Amino acid sequence: MQSVISDASRAVIRGCSRDQITTSGETRSQLYQRLRAEAAWDIAEAEKELVRRRSRDAGMTKAASGQQAWDAIAVAFPPVDVVTWFEFSSRVTRPPLLSRVSDVTDETAAIAGAWSLSMTLAASLATRCPEIRKNCMSLILAIDKRLSLEPADALIMSETLITERLDIIAERPNAVVARTLQLFQAYQAAETSYSESVTDELRNFSQILELLPHLVDQQWANIRPWLFGLRSNEARRFLARACDKPAKMSSRIA
Repeated sequence: MQSVISDASRAVIRGCSRDQITTSGETRSQLYQRLRAEAAWDIAEAEKELVRRRSRDAGMTKAASGQQAWDAIAVAFPPVDVVTWFEFSSRVTRPPLLSRVSDVTDETAAIAGAWSLSMTLAASLATRCPEIRKNCMSLILAIDKRLSLEPADALIMSETLITERLDIIAERPNAVVARTLQLFQAYQAAETSYSESVTDELRNFSQILELLPHLVDQQWANIRPWLFGLRSNEARRFLARACDKPAKMSSRIA
């Protein structure tokens, strides 16, 4: 995103004529511009001011407390993992269990909705949490194997439908995760190559689902801007631009 720094924005980084480097390796102005693009600046700024005030109260100089405050948000809001975000987000509309339109039941629809919302939540958490990246590749491979077995008339959830359901995550993120695990654990299917691939996928997905409650508690304030708010669409466009060469980026996942 190309944006012009306004006078008010310059005030945010004033006093740093040398534009000091923060612990993320970015200068203050680079960190500020990135957090603006990620729709995370409002949250980060509040954290920065809190750290600055505490440092001043502890007797630190104005310059030292300012640097500590910028370093604090550099640590709390590191550059996002857009590769893993793309891997999840590009598949979020393709839930399992809906192999044919004629097979759709209340149960499979419930699982599909829970799966898509949980994938959306995991994608947002993946921007901040390396724990998800560790389990990412095995799940992506399992999903792609299942997708290769789906017929041409497989049902795809619309992005509009998923967006409409995001309020469920906003109110009860961990309840969505718990419900998804519950539905998966109760899932029974006939023995076919497709159902075996679904079972393998759910096994891999469950490993990530078990991580989510802790990560939600830890990172909820940081990932909310990716999902909700006035600038959420802008944030997603920022991520998408960062993944303008997804094929090349996908090959970098280890």
